Amino acid sequence: MIRNIIIIGLASFIGGTSRYIMSVYIPSYGTSIISTTMLINIIGCFIIGLLYGIAITGKYLNPDIALYLMVGFCGSFTTFSTFSLEVLKLLETGNYFNAITYIILSIILGLIAVYFGQYLIKNI
Repeated sequence: MIRNIIIIGLASFIGGTSRYIMSVYIPSYGTSIISTTMLINIIGCFIIGLLYGIAITGKYLNPDIALYLMVGFCGSFTTFSTFSLEVLKLLETGNYFNAITYIILSIILGLIAVYFGQYLIKNI
């Protein structure tokens, strides 16, 4: 149990740090539809799709390690709480179209990225 916590903690450190670095170096466009947060979430969805594909097929990596990375890395890399805050800010400033478009694009592109990631692993 302690070993699992340490591994997930290390993966969380790497995921959170990676998310911070990307948020610093990828320009944000304020109240536009496409934001750094959405891009990070889409990338995180793709990564979790890859890891899920690895976990269910057992290819390329120990399924336990894939699980640690899904929980630790992806859990701290993706930013659903930040996404929710950004949507709230768009709504509060009257940018209803951008808020709804942001929600729809994030969900649809996120699902596509997860599917594509696991599809690639299954078919390699």
